[in-house]
Amino acid sequence: MNNNFEVTKTIDLPIFKKYKNDCINCKKCVKSCIFLQEYCNSPKDFLNDLNETKKINEIMPYYCSLCGCCKRECPKDINMGDVFQSLREEITTKNKGIPPINNAKIMEFHQYFSNKKVFTGILGNVKTKIFFMPGCSLNGYGNDLSLKTYKYLSEHIDNLGLILNCCNKPTLDLGKRDLFNKKFHSFVEELKKFNNGDIEIITACQSCFKILKQEAPELKITSLWALFKEFDIPKSEILKGKDSELEFSIKDSCQGLDYNEIQDGIRYIMCRLGYKFDNPKVSNTCCGLGGLVHLSNPNLSNKIKVNSLNQLKSKRVVTYCGGCLGTVNNSAKTAYHILELIFESNETLKNRDSLNMSTISNWQNRYTVASKFKKLVRK
Repeated sequence: MNNNFEVTKTIDLPIFKKYKNDCINCKKCVKSCIFLQEYCNSPKDFLNDLNETKKINEIMPYYCSLCGCCKRECPKDINMGDVFQSLREEITTKNKGIPPINNAKIMEFHQYFSNKKVFTGILGNVKTKIFFMPGCSLNGYGNDLSLKTYKYLSEHIDNLGLILNCCNKPTLDLGKRDLFNKKFHSFVEELKKFNNGDIEIITACQSCFKILKQEAPELKITSLWALFKEFDIPKSEILKGKDSELEFSIKDSCQGLDYNEIQDGIRYIMCRLGYKFDNPKVSNTCCGLGGLVHLSNPNLSNKIKVNSLNQLKSKRVVTYCGGCLGTVNNSAKTAYHILELIFESNETLKNRDSLNMSTISNWQNRYTVASKFKKLVRK
């Protein structure tokens, strides 16, 4: 490994010092993480060496999935992703805002267009208090799932608003903290114009849920999956899968694994639908797309993907994460968004093959959904 970056800021952070002191080197995190196994098989040694030498390969922090799976295995609640995220931000800042990975332009392109007006909008009126935020991946998935969900929520919530904006988490994952702060602050200030700032956001995307919780603690953020426990699924869909031959494995979103209300909500929905699923326990693995690893280290990303897929017994997989949908559908298995199980018929689900989730179709879907929403929801 070439030690070509001198670290100063990260090792002075309180969280780095705490982790360095708290780590007991039990290596439980290593057992759960392919990245650590290959590049950092002793987190205690890594933290100590980094503190002493102040040298690191500038690409290495981008090999972490930022999934938090290490923390969920650690008896000391140490999240190595916090360290690698801080290193990304320090490296990128010192490099004048340019991430060191070769394929960064791909995600920068995504973020540039995700913030274009044709794909974005905060729709409602001055008295709107509750907003639904589907997230970029759900809007790009198709089947009008965002629209169907909004219409169902509107049956329970008066004057429901809509947020089409991107949370800009990928910008933060790139290490571009200053740019993220600028975009995110502008987004939050726009939201606070509604109902004198007393608003609630219902998110379908775990990345949006997590980033809003972390970066805008003054706002009330509710997971759509937790809300289904309050409103229930549509009455016509209750136990629709009871006598179905369909059986699923659940692929959990690593971004939502720290929030029990998300996991409980997903399993509540599956039970209310009546579908069989073979893994009631939450799976603590990343699909291989977390943290932009697929851009910085495709071989490592593929190893993580294979490991995750091998833990899913059924050929049919239900998930609630855009990244997981793409990963599973690009394999021998077939992935379904959990909203499909709610809003599509058994026959449709049974006969559906893996979807072609190309980049072009994703952007086309996002444009179409945004256009339909802007006609439907009063701004």
